[in-house]
Amino acid sequence: EFCFTYNSVEFALVKLPSGLLMGKYPITQAQWQAIMGNNPSGFKGDLSRPAEQVSWIDCQEFIEKLNARTEVKTSGITFRLPTEEEWEYACLAGSTGKYGLLADGREGTLDEMGWYWDNSDYHAHPVGQKKPNAWGLYDMHGNVLEWTASADGSRRICRGGCCYNYASSCGSDFRCWCFPDYRDCCLGFRLVASRTEK
Repeated sequence: EFCFTYNSVEFALVKLPSGLLMGKYPITQAQWQAIMGNNPSGFKGDLSRPAEQVSWIDCQEFIEKLNARTEVKTSGITFRLPTEEEWEYACLAGSTGKYGLLADGREGTLDEMGWYWDNSDYHAHPVGQKKPNAWGLYDMHGNVLEWTASADGSRRICRGGCCYNYASSCGSDFRCWCFPDYRDCCLGFRLVASRTEK
């Protein structure tokens, strides 16, 4: 695991078997606020909830500001959004099932791993409360949809389902499409990082 701290807020990355570094959690409201100086999220009251109400364009601004930080420049990594292929690979954690493997090697269930229509009380929850997948990634199912770097025409692809979705829309294969300037209370993101030369 790789971590750095900015404004007393920790950014944690998990190294996947492919070598890819991926955010352990979706970007939280605390992380967004530390970098952007504001909090656009609709589900306020706990800064450990995922940042939402952010467009793909907003995410690019966040990434640009994050990568400009001295702490990031000296760490030897550069942040970006994952492609949808990277996102799905990380979500499945070596499985071919619907929700991926848990740390004990068995297939996880949505109730164990995510917040969705049946258990969320219709709001986003603080990250990391459900079980992580076998590679240590939390909240890959439900809570908030996650923007990816991938596009389908003029729209960007989102993955993972959200707290308002039924179970059928929270599996590892679920995808939807949004215009880059679209904002919603169930739409957030997580980052991946590439190694750079220091």
